[in-house]
Amino acid sequence: PRVNAEGGGAGRRLRLASLKLHHTAPHLYPAVYVSDHSAEKLVFSSEMLSGNSRSKWKQIDAVEAEFVLPFPVQVEEDFKVKLKDKAGEYYLWLNTRYIKGNQVVLEARELDRYKYRHKSGLNWNLLVELNFSDVVVDASS
Repeated sequence: PRVNAEGGGAGRRLRLASLKLHHTAPHLYPAVYVSDHSAEKLVFSSEMLSGNSRSKWKQIDAVEAEFVLPFPVQVEEDFKVKLKDKAGEYYLWLNTRYIKGNQVVLEARELDRYKYRHKSGLNWNLLVELNFSDVVVDASS
């Protein structure tokens, strides 16, 4: 049988599949880092990929860009996503217990250190969208 946590809950494991930036400028495509808070270990960095981080972003329309991870990154409980571009860096902490469904959208004011970016990179209309898929656990293993 499959176990699929529907509405959050303890021990929910998710796979981060993509990030979207809404109301962003193409010259500010950030490098993406995902780390596991409990082990403080880096589980993904766009800098590990060949090419530069900017080339991994796909412009969807005039104000929206998407970064699809080359492989879904498993996250459980507390994790951090850091975004770093030439205007500075900002990040967000999330816990899978509190993620309802498979999508989270955060406004610029909800991002840690966003207000300290260089003026040219400040955009208070920015939205960061994270898209997840559930980790399917086979109870027979």
